[in-house]
Amino acid sequence: MRQFTVKVVSLTEWVDTWFERATMTVILLNCVTLGLYQPCADVPCTTPRCHVLEAADHAIYAYFAIEMCIKVLAMGLIGEHMYLADGWNRLDLFIVIAGSVYLLCSLYASKLAYVLLISRTLTTWLLFVTAC
Repeated sequence: MRQFTVKVVSLTEWVDTWFERATMTVILLNCVTLGLYQPCADVPCTTPRCHVLEAADHAIYAYFAIEMCIKVLAMGLIGEHMYLADGWNRLDLFIVIAGSVYLLCSLYASKLAYVLLISRTLTTWLLFVTAC
């Protein structure tokens, strides 16, 4: 398993380009879905548009969580030249943790989840701004 993850995030030109392009595409898709959200409309999610956005949000979160796991398995977690040595990876870790907290709160405490939606929006905006 570790050998596969090392190949995915290795420094070879083709794999590195493919992995980074896929991640940037998901980041842009996340920005689009955030732009389509209507956070001020305090209504339950009953429309097809809302369900599609919700499904896209879960898929994007899953991608980022899988990306983080692949990188941690390939690089290791703490130390020089490891996952947490890079500032972008620390930001990714924060986003995945914030998404996990949001997901858990939306499953168990729906009122608290709305507060965490704001933090998700801010972290995604920060990720997009710093990526440009």
